[in-house]
Amino acid sequence: MKTLFILFSASFVTVLGQNFNREIHFIVFQNNHPVNTSQLWSKNPVFLGLCNPDDELAVIVHGWLQSCSQEWLLDLVSNLTVYRRGCIVCMDYSHFASNPNYFALLKQFESIREVLYRKLVGFWSSGLVPRRTYMFGFSFGAQLILQAASMLGKRVIREIDGTLHSFPPISL
Repeated sequence: MKTLFILFSASFVTVLGQNFNREIHFIVFQNNHPVNTSQLWSKNPVFLGLCNPDDELAVIVHGWLQSCSQEWLLDLVSNLTVYRRGCIVCMDYSHFASNPNYFALLKQFESIREVLYRKLVGFWSSGLVPRRTYMFGFSFGAQLILQAASMLGKRVIREIDGTLHSFPPISL
């Protein structure tokens, strides 16, 4: 009976718990072609040879009900590829953002932001430079990049561009 209880308990936690690290993917665009680093032996684009330590880093974060395959996002990637080059990464949290209940997504804000924050720190520990980092966010994604950047300290990121919508507010 004890074994049955443990198996049931583990199953219960898996159903209720969210593994944000596993469900959030970082897509590196190499010549406009997406490479999901979450599925590779190393999740670090520098270690994979997709980016060089001296590259400028562009991090894009989509909004609610979106993904890294949105037309506006692919246009941004194309423009960055042509005019800025460097390492272009999109944080795809569409597993959570696809929920039509915005308030359910809002409850997950801190966990999603924490994944972004840790990924930025990981990029920099592999040689990419914070002062050569540009961040782009739309709606919920803009709020994520603003808060993740603020956790890093003042004036660490080179430039932050975001489009914020007024509803519902998240205090910054």
